[in-house]
Amino acid sequence: MDQLIGFLSGTCLFLAIASIVFHYTKNLIVPFVGWMLIIGTSYSILRTKTEIFTDWPPLTLDPEIVLHLLVPLLIFESGRKFGIRDFEKEKIPITFFSIIGVILTVFLFGYPISLLLNIPLTHGLLLGAIIAPTDPIAVNAVFTKFIVPKRLKVQMEGESLFNDATGVLLFTMMFGIAIENQQASPDNAIFFFLWSIGIAMLIGSLMGWIVGTLLNTWKENELAGTILTLSLAIAASLITETVFHASGIIGALFSAMVFMKTETTMGKSEWKTFDTFWNHIGVVSNSVLFFLLGSSLGQQEFFMSWVLLWAVILLAVSRIIVVYGGGLILRVIHNKIPLSWQNILYFGGIRGAISVALLLTIPEDYVYRDPFLSIAFVLIIFTLILNPIFINRYLSKHNLEEVSSDDEITVEIKAKIKIKENP
Repeated sequence: MDQLIGFLSGTCLFLAIASIVFHYTKNLIVPFVGWMLIIGTSYSILRTKTEIFTDWPPLTLDPEIVLHLLVPLLIFESGRKFGIRDFEKEKIPITFFSIIGVILTVFLFGYPISLLLNIPLTHGLLLGAIIAPTDPIAVNAVFTKFIVPKRLKVQMEGESLFNDATGVLLFTMMFGIAIENQQASPDNAIFFFLWSIGIAMLIGSLMGWIVGTLLNTWKENELAGTILTLSLAIAASLITETVFHASGIIGALFSAMVFMKTETTMGKSEWKTFDTFWNHIGVVSNSVLFFLLGSSLGQQEFFMSWVLLWAVILLAVSRIIVVYGGGLILRVIHNKIPLSWQNILYFGGIRGAISVALLLTIPEDYVYRDPFLSIAFVLIIFTLILNPIFINRYLSKHNLEEVSSDDEITVEIKAKIKIKENP
């Protein structure tokens, strides 16, 4: 009984803190999730470094809960706003950055970090696979605070949504090679990648279509239909990953995209209910995810080394090569991305909880686990806290709306910040 009371009390306190933080950080440069990360870190530091709060329970990030519950919910929440038509219009840059860009980052970061840590190349590439994908949850949270052209926003969100799947697949392959000593051939790797993406798209689309078609017949029961989409988000990821051994992230994403295209009978009030419900799911899930990420960070014993600084530099350099080099390649194939947009794409390379969730799936007796955790946490803090500040300063001097007169400026943004002009 005491444990139940303690759990309920802690839950009430957490939700109260999350709501207060969400309300008072709307107009701040650092996004809501960044502040939840800081609060979670402070929680663990107070619990472990002081004698007053030693009775507080340790809170850690469970990778299974993250990958199979929180991430599918947040991917669905983002995917419902990411239309199939948007993807079709920007499929070339999205595909380039989410597949080729991730693979390049794995090698551009993994090879030099293996030299700096004096570890085998396969283990360095494993760390590269962990930090290569940008975090869609963090990216979406950051870019809701800024007004940017719609095409740029689609490219940013598309890259972060799709490259998670690429990162997870590369992590799975490198985990097998580096830790389980599996043999991998290029043919097997290509087949595994194509199967994981293709089947996930098929299963997710099918499930989204089934639920959307079903809800077209539930015209009088909007709440029941909205709740059913909660099951769709989790089931699409779970079935795709456990039954078909494909990408659960892609499964959840395509279930959301196809559902939004298939469901056609919701009226204005029904859509408002649906939108409000999923907005709430997003806020609560983000609160839990980044608080626990911060709490896990606060418990980590960091190894102090110049390697941490070099890791930040390597990530920055690899992002520069991917974004600006990719911009040149896309220009050659007549898919121009303006330089000002490339600058924003560079700062959009934010890392988050998915990298840590992947890292925490590695066995605790793995010899390089602690330095890998330290590097991953430093990169997350650096990109999640500092990148929004850089974006704000850049946008205060450049009006991206003027890049293309035909571009439709994003209309979904509700929380806007006032950007002060530099004197």
